[in-house]
Amino acid sequence: MTRLSGLCYPIRQLVSPTQSTVLSLHNLRVRRGTEWEVQLGALELGSGEVAALVGPSGCGKTSVLLSLLGVAPDLVMEGERRLFSGPWPASREELRRVLSGPLVLLLQDAKGSLDPLQKVSVQVHTVTGKPPDECIAALRSLGVEDAVRVAGAYPHQLSGGEAQKVQFTIALLRGPKLLVADEPTSSLDGASIEEFTSGLELLQNRHSTAALIATHDLGLVAALGARTFEFDRGDFVSASSEVPQWPRAVPGELGAPAVTVRGLVKSYGSTHVLRGLDLTVHEGEVVAVVGPSGCGKSTLARILTGHLSPDRGGITGADSAQLLFQDAYASLTPHRTIRSLIQETRRPDFDADQEARNLGLSIAKLASRPGQLSGGERRRAALLRALSVGPSALVLDEPTASLDHPTAVMVIDMVMRVQRRRGLACVLITHDRSLASAQAHRVLSMVDGRLQ
Repeated sequence: MTRLSGLCYPIRQLVSPTQSTVLSLHNLRVRRGTEWEVQLGALELGSGEVAALVGPSGCGKTSVLLSLLGVAPDLVMEGERRLFSGPWPASREELRRVLSGPLVLLLQDAKGSLDPLQKVSVQVHTVTGKPPDECIAALRSLGVEDAVRVAGAYPHQLSGGEAQKVQFTIALLRGPKLLVADEPTSSLDGASIEEFTSGLELLQNRHSTAALIATHDLGLVAALGARTFEFDRGDFVSASSEVPQWPRAVPGELGAPAVTVRGLVKSYGSTHVLRGLDLTVHEGEVVAVVGPSGCGKSTLARILTGHLSPDRGGITGADSAQLLFQDAYASLTPHRTIRSLIQETRRPDFDADQEARNLGLSIAKLASRPGQLSGGERRRAALLRALSVGPSALVLDEPTASLDHPTAVMVIDMVMRVQRRRGLACVLITHDRSLASAQAHRVLSMVDGRLQ
């Protein structure tokens, strides 16, 4: 059983700690099926305070949050709970009223939490009652420059970072007493993380909002000035919040051009995303594409792998390119087991069990459906499936977005070892410039729809 204790600490104290208690948890246990998975000793959270649950993927952070709010039917929580200085909601109806009122939940899968059939402004109005102009103003306060476009877009037209900011826009407009967030910055670039912390400060200053956050992002913790508790042999212990660096890859020899694109143009309505983009990637080469959320990196990834057609431009050599999607959950069929998905796509010489071990994914997890895996496990499962095809080129769209740093290092190391061993061309799309510098032969920046 994983034990969480002593995890409540003020990240930035902006109001008096003598104000009312928002959340009180004691002797909690989380059960899935017949086994107790996580135990939390005590957590007290006052107005304006922030508590952080920090640990590797699969350690139980998300299980605590989802079971606490009753949004995961297969999880059961027992223990002493109080909310807003009163008893915990006794029924699902009461809890649902709380979730639509003074408590806001930000899920890790930002796009999955939005209605795919409604525009952003419509959804924000439905949840908050606020008109489109207030939605646009809130988006701008979170650093979304093209706020009018985002407000009028459908979720599938948003980048991962933009979808996260839509979630936070709803929180800003509702002014909650408590914000519960699961990996709120997993898909955001560094600048957007700063905007998230500013948004959190804005909530605290305006509404004395308390926040309970599950994260593996030590950069976020460091930016917030927080003490860090890391998972260590079944317990959470105080540790340094210093952000570890990526190991540097050994450059390999390059072969012939494997993927070539010339003059790519792509627009969404009146918004021009790619403006005559050129790119050549050689066999054995890793090319990193960096840039802020919404600049067109994911659009390029989908075009390179045939998931999206350009308006103009030519592509050669990308017939067998495989894309590792930023949203790992959405890339896996929800009612199928991971093993059945791999059996459907794998080459005869692909050893799924061995590659799963290399990736740090338990073989037992291959019998699970995507919804039964943690965010990090889903990322590794998606990687495993992409490699099972035996691709000639890999396009990695934010491959470490949902992973804690140790797991991310393992995943990147595994993919790059495969890339070097097979001489694959690789396009690494990321907002993490330190990762790009450590792993890529070339680092290109997306600027105004072109690569520089």
